[in-house]
Amino acid sequence: MNRSFNMNHIIFYFYFTFLSILPLFGQTNNSLKSDRILEEYEQFKKYRLVDISKALEHANITYNLSIEIGDSSYINKSARAIGWLLNSKGEYDSAFYYLEKSIAVATALNDQNQLKYVLNDAGLNRLNLSKYDEALYFFNASLKVRDELNDFSSKSLAYNNIGLVYYNLEDFVEAIVFFEKGLSIAEEFQDVSTQSMNLVNIGLSYHLLKDYEKALSYFEKTITTCEEDCPVDVRIQAVGGMGLIHLDQENFEEAYKELESVINLSLENDVFRFLPSNYHYLALIDFYRKDYDKSLSFLEISNDYASKLQDVEWRKNNFALYSRIYAEQENYQVAYEYQLKLAEAKDSLLNADVIKNISDIHVNIQQDKDANIIEGKDLEITERIQQIYLLAGTVLLALVLVLFVYKNNRLRKRINDKLDNLVKERTKNLHNSNAALIDSRTELDNFIYKTSHDIQGPLTSLRGICEVGLLDVKDETGRLYLTKLGDTAKQLIEIISRLQRVNNINSTSLHHTLIDFELLIQDVLTKENEHSQDFSTIKTNVKVDPDLSFTSDEYLIVVILNNLISNAFKFIDKEKPTNTVDILVSASNNILRIEVRDNGIGIHVTDTHELFRMFSRFTDLNRTGGIGLYLVKSAVDKLSGSVFVSKSDEGQTIFVVKLPFQS
Repeated sequence: MNRSFNMNHIIFYFYFTFLSILPLFGQTNNSLKSDRILEEYEQFKKYRLVDISKALEHANITYNLSIEIGDSSYINKSARAIGWLLNSKGEYDSAFYYLEKSIAVATALNDQNQLKYVLNDAGLNRLNLSKYDEALYFFNASLKVRDELNDFSSKSLAYNNIGLVYYNLEDFVEAIVFFEKGLSIAEEFQDVSTQSMNLVNIGLSYHLLKDYEKALSYFEKTITTCEEDCPVDVRIQAVGGMGLIHLDQENFEEAYKELESVINLSLENDVFRFLPSNYHYLALIDFYRKDYDKSLSFLEISNDYASKLQDVEWRKNNFALYSRIYAEQENYQVAYEYQLKLAEAKDSLLNADVIKNISDIHVNIQQDKDANIIEGKDLEITERIQQIYLLAGTVLLALVLVLFVYKNNRLRKRINDKLDNLVKERTKNLHNSNAALIDSRTELDNFIYKTSHDIQGPLTSLRGICEVGLLDVKDETGRLYLTKLGDTAKQLIEIISRLQRVNNINSTSLHHTLIDFELLIQDVLTKENEHSQDFSTIKTNVKVDPDLSFTSDEYLIVVILNNLISNAFKFIDKEKPTNTVDILVSASNNILRIEVRDNGIGIHVTDTHELFRMFSRFTDLNRTGGIGLYLVKSAVDKLSGSVFVSKSDEGQTIFVVKLPFQS
């Protein structure tokens, strides 16, 4: 992405450079206006957290007076102040205009301290417009300036905002990592404002991970912190977050009350950027209450604010809810039209170019880290060489001075040559590793993007078309074809969903909790009962050791149980008088054993390892896509376990998973 300034920026740069040297040519200092500038800027700081409109009025006066007397330092500060306030009001285009001015002036004055803040504000501006690659660029530029200034205390804000990029990309686990880094630094330096930002963002992340207890605790910490001093938008997010927890728990009255108070607080303080989301949630509550007219009314308000704020993310969410409402009202044509708008909004929100830009920035960050590692190794090698020289000098001083000098020079050359070759070799290995990392990351990004956008979107549209077609087509043959086509699209969407689960298994960190196998198995059997027509004809036997106490990652255990048990039900032999499925869970010698047996059609392959490869299928009786057992193998490998398949003497198919206990 080209970040060079255009001609206007160049002119702006030289203009303010000229202003900074005007005093050398005898410019008269207007002391009255200078005093007024100081007064107005102090007023801006006084109101910036409590009354955005008043703060903006004082910031504009400061800016205009600074232009009049050519005070480039306060032009820089006031331009950034205006941009920051307009960001809070949701006027992002106007805000970015002033932020670019501030960046140009700070660069001209080499004001690194001001530059670190305005680059951060520019990143927030781009983030609010869902331009995630540009946001990440500005945040990392701000972080680099802070590193150059050795300004450790203010890195908490930079980490918080990098976390916001991952939050908006829905990588909530990675987002929490950055938020917690920022929180740790803010607490160390008692930075209440930044501390509150990190607290509320951690709470919002845990809310979307559905860990409501943790989310609520962080929202409460935020509100407690805000009693001292923090931005009004942080208070809005904390109270709104508590409302969302009530919404998820279907406590609609409390949720409605919290969201209405947040909307009033936003309107009172001219903070408009949260209005699209909060009006959307009010619409969602009325949707759940089946008050569709009221829900559509709130959606209209949310969409108006989202359009004014150029908020693509909430326009997308509104389109999805519009589609659900009209589908509930059996107005499938309008519902389908909003599905098309939703697909278009998704494509505009995160396309391949944006993904590549984000990936490139990741690679640049990693290369910077590698360069620092090499620099550190070089320093360590230099120190060790010096120690060798000192030791050699002490020993060889007892020898003839001429011999010492001669041999020392030869030794130095050999060691330097060897070390140079070693550094070159390790540098080459690092570059090769980085190249492999870039290729792997790019392949993974392309895979996920193409499956989720190039395939899933059209398949969803195809299902919608089939449903609309079934409303109009009366011919039985045509209806049969449309039904089969819709079912096929549904199966393909399920395959894509499973592929995404593969990526989740490989990329998600492990979270160990106590596993209730009886409850998890019962959940799987309940789902099979809902989807399998033959469930009632199959004899199921479940046996779990009563004293079993095993901790592991619940998500991965569910993946293993769901796919093994589902396979047993899918491949029953309908010609047999009795079909059985046995599920046994036991433990011995710190090894957990999960065993699933069935007397179905069996497996007729010589190499059972082929079963666990992606897209491997050994029967046409069930169109499974060949991913289920690959998911099992991936989850087992993640848990450092093993899985194998065999046949009993009675012809039963036996899948066995062994997992180690965590110490």
